[in-house]
Parts: sequence; C-alpha cells; structure tokens
Amino acid sequence: LAHGDVTEALRLIEQADGPEREQACRVIGQALASAWTAEQVLDGLTPRDQLEVCRAWAADQRFLVETFDRLAVLANDPTIRVEFEDVIRELAAEQGLRGWMRKSGLADLADPGRPVG
Repeated sequence: LAHGDVTEALRLIEQADGPEREQACRVIGQALASAWTAEQVLDGLTPRDQLEVCRAWAADQRFLVETFDRLAVLANDPTIRVEFEDVIRELAAEQGLRGWMRKSGLADLADPGRPVG
C-alpha cells in the first residue's frame, strides 16, 4: 500500500467474512500512506464492500474526508439502500462523527423516524 498498489488490499477485503472483514478493513486503513491510496482502495470495491470499509474507516481520523465523501456518493446507490441507512444510523450515534454527518449532507438520513428503503 505504501507504493500505491492496492491489489492485495482489495483481495483481503473481498475474501474476509464477518469480524475478520471488519478487522481487515481497519488494518488496511491503518496501513494507507495517502488519501489517494484510500480512494484507490474504495474505487476497486463493490458498493457494498465500500460501505463496509467506510464503516471501519470512520474510526480513523486520518481519512474522515474520504470516508464521508464516499458515503455521500453511496447514499445515491439503490442497491445498498437498507445497509447504507443502517451504517449511517450507526455512525450518527457516535458523537464525534455528527459534525462530519452534517458536513457531508448525511445527517438527515440518520433520522431514526425516517422510513428505511
């Protein structure tokens, strides 16, 4: 990852399941050398996998811009609507992320009274 080759990172994310997948996302996030590399990882994944990576990376202050920019894009993907709204509600529960939710235009999507789907 330090040299911008994201192939192995993509393979690890795609092949991991359950708790191992979340851990793989976090470890890869910690190993990223730049925002450009973070975007390359996200670009190489399916929308569902991007969503999982964003969930894991939201805990990493270094890539909050990239994480929330990508979540704003994923908000328009109907194929992951239910999963997306679950992740947004989960992230909105974290006090430190509420400002990022507002900045990226996602705060309204986190409203628990808003119907899912």
